[in-house]
Amino acid sequence: MKKLVLILIFVLPIFAFAEYNGVHAKFKIELRSGHQITGYKYIANGNNTLQYKEQLENDPKSFLFNQFTYEPGEYGCYTERLEYPYEEKTLYKLTNPVEIKIDEIKTIEIIDLITASYAIQIVGDYNTSDQSWMKSTPIASYSDFEEMCTYDTFIHASDNISKEIRDKITQIIKDAESKIKEKETELDIQEESDGFDAKIQEIFKERNSKILELLKEHSQLKTVTVSICTC
Repeated sequence: MKKLVLILIFVLPIFAFAEYNGVHAKFKIELRSGHQITGYKYIANGNNTLQYKEQLENDPKSFLFNQFTYEPGEYGCYTERLEYPYEEKTLYKLTNPVEIKIDEIKTIEIIDLITASYAIQIVGDYNTSDQSWMKSTPIASYSDFEEMCTYDTFIHASDNISKEIRDKITQIIKDAESKIKEKETELDIQEESDGFDAKIQEIFKERNSKILELLKEHSQLKTVTVSICTC
């Protein structure tokens, strides 16, 4: 089971970036009323070519169709796109979904297409006011896993935070890592065993609970969780 944990935490990020690709599209819509909208959409299995760009411009229905219940209307886009640095790449979080009436579109121009994996997501709700601290250097990070997913959580400070609080966070994470190493030596890690998995999850739960208490006490502490899932 230790081997599975290591595979999930270290191999999945590499594999996910190489597979499950699509594109983040940025585009400008001009409505028949003269109103212009700068929009964003993620297109799974899309590709970054001139031919594909022209295909999208000629058939906006193909990528403006809404697939999720929280997206208003049958067709739409997002008007904001946040950026987050991760593993020497940039992840994107689309926010503020709006409805688009297809028959009201006069023209649509694809401004750019960015190749990105749909296996990697930023978890949670964010808005444009979060962009500044999301670009700051994290003060700490830790990982969780379940089945074929890993979750990397990064802790940021939107304002000054004392060294005492930073040290508390660091110690909580180090204590959890030490407990995991102790469990590794106690169990026969050469054999597949649910015992190791269950005990590691208990350690994760305890660590996460302590960190959550600090987040509640100090509003300037913010987190970004990146999920990486493969099937």
